[in-house]
Amino acid sequence: MAPTITVGLDELELVVRRALRKELAHFVTQTRYSILHDWSHEGQKDDEGDEALAVEALAVLERYREDRTGRQKWEDFEAELDAAEAAGELPD
Repeated sequence: MAPTITVGLDELELVVRRALRKELAHFVTQTRYSILHDWSHEGQKDDEGDEALAVEALAVLERYREDRTGRQKWEDFEAELDAAEAAGELPD
């Protein structure tokens, strides 16, 4: 039979504090993965393409400012997308 060890509350608190401090220190220093650290999903650098997308997006925003009727319901958009897909008008 294993011997019984008696620990006082002060000793127990000290042990718990040390263990907690060690775990927290490990957690804080641990490198966490973030999408901000890995941009490989973005593909190759394409300044011209990025500029073209920005120009197109700004043109769409301006068009929406001028004509608010250009917006459509989600269901209508899905129907239009389905029709374009059925007609083979979408890129692969």
